[in-house]
Amino acid sequence: MSIFIRILLAVVLAGGLAVVHPPEADAQNAGLASAIEGVTWGASEEEVLAYHRERERANYRALVEEMSDPLEIDRVSRESDARFQRIASSLERFEELRTGYEVAVIRGEIVGEQGQSMVTARLDVGNRFYVFTNGRLVKYMELYELSTLGFIGFEAFVERLGQALGRPETSDFEEDSLGIRQLVRAAWSDGVTRLRVEDRSTMFAAYMLVYTDASVEELRSDPVAVAQATRAGGSGASVLQLVQQAGAQSSTAANANVVDSIIGQRTEVVLRTMGETEEAEAAPVATGPSALLDDEVLTDAPRLVRERRPTAPAQTQTPSRNSGTPTSGSVIY
Repeated sequence: MSIFIRILLAVVLAGGLAVVHPPEADAQNAGLASAIEGVTWGASEEEVLAYHRERERANYRALVEEMSDPLEIDRVSRESDARFQRIASSLERFEELRTGYEVAVIRGEIVGEQGQSMVTARLDVGNRFYVFTNGRLVKYMELYELSTLGFIGFEAFVERLGQALGRPETSDFEEDSLGIRQLVRAAWSDGVTRLRVEDRSTMFAAYMLVYTDASVEELRSDPVAVAQATRAGGSGASVLQLVQQAGAQSSTAANANVVDSIIGQRTEVVLRTMGETEEAEAAPVATGPSALLDDEVLTDAPRLVRERRPTAPAQTQTPSRNSGTPTSGSVIY
């Protein structure tokens, strides 16, 4: 971690508002030059990995210096080896236009099909990304979550960096969803190293520091070309894009199946009920005109009239043997 970042973190985590003034202008250059501690611009992938191997060894020696328990020393040793192996195994090369980081916090910082590769080091405080072009280090990124920085605002974060680096050479503003101008980017340069600070807090709750070799033209990804590479049939096409394309196509049997487009082969799905016979499965499907077609003329069927049932004649109640004279008008239905 560079010296001015250590100073910044110390001030932020302490919750203070101390002003850090570099003793002289050369301190600014020293700050940028020391950002990629342990390596220099143009370093190879092997040199970056060798630096992290030695870094882990130094941490291990410091931790076990006063330990006497062999089991505890062995545990620390295995943890140190595991940390380095995670860094060594993170090496990846971007031979296709799509890098897989198009929607990640470092989106736009890596360019496919340009001989680029990257080593990722996930540390206790911040993550580091080393980007190489043709095997030579040209970009170094540090990512800090807002929780690590005490949720300091981006303008205040840039202001604290300015206390160590001086006034930014460029500052970019954008309007948010409410139409309020917000600082989203600031940049410095000392002629050897460029520093660009990006606000990625909207989607990722993090700030990103991007250092680049000032002697090398920085490669930036072309979002239009990347979008074209993700169209249906291209590598890495997303499910959403395939669904949207399928919705814009005609519903013929040749191109209406979105599942076929996603998995790259034709599929047939047969639904059956429990106990359904093979003969029922083989029954031909009706091919007549559908009742839902717009040009089909529907006619009214003859109206059926229900016949009225004749009313049964009223009957006089038969007198009971044990009763007297029957009451007139009593009927049984």
